[in-house]
Amino acid sequence: LAPNQMKAASMEKPDGGITKKCHDLVLARWYLAVEFDNGSADQQATRLAWLGAKRGGGLPLTLVTFSGSKSMHGLYRVIGMPERRLSRFYDTAIGLGADPALWTPSQFTRMPQGFHQTKHKRQRVYFLSKENAITRR
Repeated sequence: LAPNQMKAASMEKPDGGITKKCHDLVLARWYLAVEFDNGSADQQATRLAWLGAKRGGGLPLTLVTFSGSKSMHGLYRVIGMPERRLSRFYDTAIGLGADPALWTPSQFTRMPQGFHQTKHKRQRVYFLSKENAITRR
């Protein structure tokens, strides 16, 4: 799951192949995903919550999912926010140990209530803010 608005489900690559993961497929960044896989689950959740507080950058934390193995993934609602603000926020997250790969808007992240194939565990939702969620009407 790439947590952003996409132009299409896939596109043709220059070599004729098909890709589902490409920056050119992203229409708009709706969420910024932050993943921690170091420290305990409580430590990771604390860092995700702190990033959502004003002292941590103040972006609205919408969802926290556990990978089913060792990492917590947080989604922050960022629709319409300037890229500069998001970059500063993400630099702070990286300073706390976040995976830099999730900065890429087309990067796949955990699916809430998805299934971890190798660990045979459900990717549980630990936090959901309905008021921060983007809904289609």
